Amino acid sequence: MTAPITRNSYLWTKHFPDKLHSILRFLSKRGNEAHLSEIKDEFKDQISKPVIKDIIFDLSMDGKIEEVFMKKDRRKKVIKLTDNGINLWHKLEELSRIM
Repeated sequence: MTAPITRNSYLWTKHFPDKLHSILRFLSKRGNEAHLSEIKDEFKDQISKPVIKDIIFDLSMDGKIEEVFMKKDRRKKVIKLTDNGINLWHKLEELSRIM
């Protein structure tokens, strides 16, 4: 019998490991925050924009990142890693070394 799908397992199965790991690695290299447009520009050849938005949404709903709007231009978002997001990134780094 299979286990019921929870929010965490959904996030892991949907985006794990490549896309999720690469976005978290990019955020950690940028000082744990970056503009959403920078993330889209960085991965424009690897990940489509709707998938990036979906990953950001899932991470935000799971409490791994925060989406903060700019004060002057509310259309722009800054994506910040939370402590849970940093812990997830460290776990994915350890897993990538094993694989």
